Amino acid sequence: MKRYRTFKVEIDPTDEQKQQIARFQGICRFVYNLYLHENQERWEAEKKLAETLGRKPHSTLMKPAKFYTWLKQDYIPASGKIWINDCPSKAVRQSINDANEAYRKFFKKQSGFPKFKKKGSNESMVYFCRNSLSQPVRSTRWYVQVPKLGRVHLKEKGRIPTYVPNEVEIVKGRIGQKNGRWYMSVYVEYEVDSVPSYRKDSDGIGIDLGIKELAVLSNKEVFANINKKRPMKRKLRKLKHISRIYSRKLKAYRARKKKDPDNRPTRSNLNKAQKRLQTVQQKMNNTRNTYRRQTVARIMDLYPSYITMEDLNIAGMMKNRKLAHAISQMQWYAFRTDVQFQCAKRGIEFRLADRRYPSSKTCHQCGHVHKALKLSDRTFVCPDCGYTEERDINAAHNLRDTAAYTVLDLQTTMF
Repeated sequence: MKRYRTFKVEIDPTDEQKQQIARFQGICRFVYNLYLHENQERWEAEKKLAETLGRKPHSTLMKPAKFYTWLKQDYIPASGKIWINDCPSKAVRQSINDANEAYRKFFKKQSGFPKFKKKGSNESMVYFCRNSLSQPVRSTRWYVQVPKLGRVHLKEKGRIPTYVPNEVEIVKGRIGQKNGRWYMSVYVEYEVDSVPSYRKDSDGIGIDLGIKELAVLSNKEVFANINKKRPMKRKLRKLKHISRIYSRKLKAYRARKKKDPDNRPTRSNLNKAQKRLQTVQQKMNNTRNTYRRQTVARIMDLYPSYITMEDLNIAGMMKNRKLAHAISQMQWYAFRTDVQFQCAKRGIEFRLADRRYPSSKTCHQCGHVHKALKLSDRTFVCPDCGYTEERDINAAHNLRDTAAYTVLDLQTTMF
């Protein structure tokens, strides 16, 4: 039975490979922006026509295959930009697909209007994949054989499975840079002999996610919010301090550039401040990711027969301007994905409660729904039977015992 899994690892490319990757990144960024530009003109024309006819504008995207043909046969010969052909064709095609997906998300109202990529701030990642079944992407403990780059050595050795014909193989991947460090993300296909069966010899667990605490279990175990700990607060103060420095330097750079447009000012001090800012941001993200994975590991050590979590409408909750920043720091969806993956790996049934199920307002003792309960009320007191319990623990008990859930089996889990 075939399974798929994604691995992300830090790599150690040579100076020549770094130059080649940076060149491929520039070409992919150019193609991405070119696709946005061509379709932006179509979109502006469609909006004017829609205003004239009194109707809503609709999608006028150029299909990726048609754009790629136009790029190769018309644009490159006419403009003389033959350096586009230096980049692997699959990476160019993927850049076009990424730009097309950005437009599709805009038309579905899932994101804003697509923006052009800029060197250094919103860099493209170089895409690669196997050319055919007879030409796989080979991998070992020490390196990955990437097309047109050769052997790219891993800084974290052994993090990617070794290539085994017809058993373990890299299907596709991307290479990118962040804060001066190079990373590779690969999508691996592998064979498994059997799938773990669900356990039935232990109790289940309900998990209530929140802002005050990251997770509260039905066994009354509480996992704190890492963002309220002293190390994270110290890093946040440092982030604010460096952000002000970067803002001042950016403002001064723009003023010098505006004062003398002919002589472009240097960006050395601005780049130093930007690197300091990115370093602190990366350390904060690493701290959150480590704590989240450790929390999931401690929950899995309980080895319950099933785990129930609530299906949160995170996009809707982010519209609350007072809570949006705190919600974005909690990484609820990443937490749920990690739990989901570990459940599939260990044979634990993963249940997702119905989104409309009022777990916080339902009394675990008698089932009465306390509609007048406010978000500021941290203790649940049932007006019907007088049952008193901490709000999050009551919600975790309800999630554990609810019958309004959907089982996400191993086939639908990211495994």
